[in-house]
Amino acid sequence: MASGLRLALLLRGINVGGNNKIPMSDLKSLLAGLGYEDVKTILNSGNAVVTTSDSASKAETRVSQAIASELGLKIEVMARTHKQLGAVIKADPFASIVTNPSYYAVAFLRS
Repeated sequence: MASGLRLALLLRGINVGGNNKIPMSDLKSLLAGLGYEDVKTILNSGNAVVTTSDSASKAETRVSQAIASELGLKIEVMARTHKQLGAVIKADPFASIVTNPSYYAVAFLRS
């Protein structure tokens, strides 16, 4: 794996209800073209994980701008670090009663 910061990139409203369609292969190519390494996309969700030297806020801006210029879509991008995602899991108020993690949903807000 490449060295650097590992970020989860969360793209809002991708591939939902036939809107804002971005094939994951195209997203992966776009991210690799930005210089991100070890790019992994998650199903058809519009979410990806990358390794980068960019800060989370810089990655949000770069990816959003690249999608606009290369794909013609205005997409909000949020980036979260491994540490931030770990804190979400650690703060899970239902950990002692929910036995199937596939039923989980987490919403991330800009601020």
